[in-house]
Amino acid sequence: MATCLIKLENWLQERAQVPFDYEHNNCAIALADWAVANGYRDGAATYRGWCKSEQDMVALVRSYGGLSVLVGFCAQKAGLVEARQRQIGTIGVIGARSNLLLQWGGIWDGSRWQVHGKEGFAPVFAPVLKMWSV
Repeated sequence: MATCLIKLENWLQERAQVPFDYEHNNCAIALADWAVANGYRDGAATYRGWCKSEQDMVALVRSYGGLSVLVGFCAQKAGLVEARQRQIGTIGVIGARSNLLLQWGGIWDGSRWQVHGKEGFAPVFAPVLKMWSV
């Protein structure tokens, strides 16, 4: 577990240097990038560069019926399996089940979900909607 935490901490620090943008570096793409960094296929390849704005991201999420469905589709393409328990490095969708605009993709660091937003990575405490093992 300690090795995984160190790897995640290093990855989060490196990733925090990349500015947020809807096309290539948002809370959902960060999940795919973490999976790729751990040897999985890029399940989000189809969506890279697709969202030019927040409105594009909202439209994409709505078209799937929620972020957990969209991330689930990408996770399946990457070869990830749904997780029942959180472990360091688990990816998940957290937030409000009934409000698509209050859902985020996060990476479990052992004590909280790290979400990549406009200010970099930040801990977010919210209910888990779905999660996948990395």
